[in-house]
Amino acid sequence: MVTKSEQHTWSDLEGKIASEVFRAPKTCGDPDGKGVWPEVDKRIIFYLEHSVFGKPWTNHLALVALVLAARRRDASTILGILSELNCRFKVLFPALHLTVMDDWKADTHICAYLRGEVRPEDTDTTRMYFCKAYNGGTKQLQSWARALPEDVRANYQQFILPPVTPGLVAGLDKRKEVEEKQRQIRKAETDAVVPQFSALRVEAHLRYNRMLRLRQAYIQALSEVLPDHSNLPLDFSYDEGDPPHSPPLYWSECQSFQ
Repeated sequence: MVTKSEQHTWSDLEGKIASEVFRAPKTCGDPDGKGVWPEVDKRIIFYLEHSVFGKPWTNHLALVALVLAARRRDASTILGILSELNCRFKVLFPALHLTVMDDWKADTHICAYLRGEVRPEDTDTTRMYFCKAYNGGTKQLQSWARALPEDVRANYQQFILPPVTPGLVAGLDKRKEVEEKQRQIRKAETDAVVPQFSALRVEAHLRYNRMLRLRQAYIQALSEVLPDHSNLPLDFSYDEGDPPHSPPLYWSECQSFQ
């Protein structure tokens, strides 16, 4: 079944976003570059239509999607960035009492967010992911804008997310601390399993061998069915009983039975 999202193309957004964004140069929206630049994935268009449209940052995120697609970023990566920006903007704008993108001051507002002065209930991990997505998006937008003629670039400044001054966020970005904490959590989870790994592996091999014996018995029963099916229904039973005392098959050996 073809879903609605599978039918969407960039042309469906005409009239729903700013015409400048819809026809952004050096993207699939460029009227002079049809077929030259990669199309925006249908899943991204679906997300823009159903989750972003109508919000103050609609044109900004649509331009992010266009530029990242033109630079051949993976669709899941683009969706991740759009989702992160959209979700954070939805809570940051009310918290900061902002109503339009002209009120968004990246240096001031992102620094306040990273310091915990805004949305103190958000975790360091949440702040890190937002900062990472924002910096990733703005870096690509700035690079794209620099390649445009000066007069064209001026028309797009209003739709480009302003970058954060690196010096202002130095020391506020707790990425290293968050990543180290996540590493410690993964290590703790792994350490809890490692002592039991040998027993788990043996049990897995035993269960696999039992399933294999059942499958072999089933195949044997199928081989007894006559070509004309005259002996159907065929009685079939299987009693595992005590497993034979044979060494378990290991993964390399199991491959030959697949």
